[in-house]
Amino acid sequence: MFRSILILFLAIGMAATPSISQTAALMKSAQQAMSKQDWQGAITSTQKVVKAEPKNGPAWIIQSMAYLQLNNAPAAASSASTAASVAPTILQGWLLWGEALQRMNKADSAISVLTTCSERFPDSSRVTYALGMAYVRADRCEGAITPLEETMFRRPDNVEIVKQLAACYLKLERFHEAADLFGRLHESSPNDQNISLRFAESLLGSKRADSAVVVLREASQRLPDNAQILTLLAIAYQQGGKYPEARKILEPLSASFPNDADIWYNLGYVQNALGERADAIKAFKKAIAIRSNFGQAWFNLGIAYAEEGFIDEGVNAFQRAAILLPTQAATCYNSVAVLYRRSGSIDASVKAHRQAISLAPKDPDMYSALGHTYLTAERYTDAKDFLEGALATFPDNAEILYPLGQCYIRLGDAAALDRVLKQLDAQRSEYAAALRTMMKL
Repeated sequence: MFRSILILFLAIGMAATPSISQTAALMKSAQQAMSKQDWQGAITSTQKVVKAEPKNGPAWIIQSMAYLQLNNAPAAASSASTAASVAPTILQGWLLWGEALQRMNKADSAISVLTTCSERFPDSSRVTYALGMAYVRADRCEGAITPLEETMFRRPDNVEIVKQLAACYLKLERFHEAADLFGRLHESSPNDQNISLRFAESLLGSKRADSAVVVLREASQRLPDNAQILTLLAIAYQQGGKYPEARKILEPLSASFPNDADIWYNLGYVQNALGERADAIKAFKKAIAIRSNFGQAWFNLGIAYAEEGFIDEGVNAFQRAAILLPTQAATCYNSVAVLYRRSGSIDASVKAHRQAISLAPKDPDMYSALGHTYLTAERYTDAKDFLEGALATFPDNAEILYPLGQCYIRLGDAAALDRVLKQLDAQRSEYAAALRTMMKL
């Protein structure tokens, strides 16, 4: 009786552990299931394989691929990490692991895995491309540059790699490099609208407006009603100082697309450049009505109001722009200060200047602007004390030395003025000449 039970247990045990031939059959079954897109069937087969052979890397890889197809990223990541552990020399396991982690929105973990993978497989362009794309997906283009450059060096004719690298250059405002790559792409695909646009943007960023005009005019001939192409063409004309040509495009565009804030903004910019202040103000207001947080529209509205002499309206526009454009806030408050100076509100002007300086303490222009306001108000002692303090921080700055020299003229400090003149003679001789002219008045 005991012998019969033992034989039964042995039989069960043998049935639970597939033989080598059975494992091979299960792997074949898993591969066939994958070819038929039977993802669950592939998982079922590989689960049996790894139960018998826990270090079967290919089985873990097939299982991970199937889980990814079923959008089960956590399970895919688990299978792929096991594959990388038990079979670290198989590249596919590492790549699947990185892919699964990205789908789980674990960008740092994915980049770490793929970085390790790139160290293990330093000659693989698949790895460097995967690492570069992991950075791109995480919106970290700075990190993407090196692996994408390495990939392009190995595979210079791969269009997708060139596109991704060019897009990163453009996003990082490395315009010359972006224009070089998009130019190559444009030569091979001159009818690709997206490439034409990105090429033109890169050219504009690198201050090559005339070249951008050529690219965009060709694109507009193929797609004459495309608002995106026409708007960018108008910007190219605008950058090149061809404001009438830009207006000729933007005016009908604003009628055709009355809810496009960018079109109204660019029209306002062009109208302001042409001296059409009232029309520019209306255009900027329409852009803001469509997009209330349009910081650049608020800023340029402030400029238009200032040039029309509308002090309160200009101050309000610049203050709104300062909130919406943190990197330009100091310039906005300096503009507010200038408006208050024009209106004779010197205390308010000084307060705005102080705000600008607090936002940009390393910008000498902000200090010289306050010095000029004190001079305008004939507060020469205040101007001298303030500018001398600024000069301690910016000892050779001509923009500070010049108003300081004016202070010394007004206060009759000949020795101090002589020191300033000597510095300006060496740096900005025209400023020194202007001070000597003032001395004679």
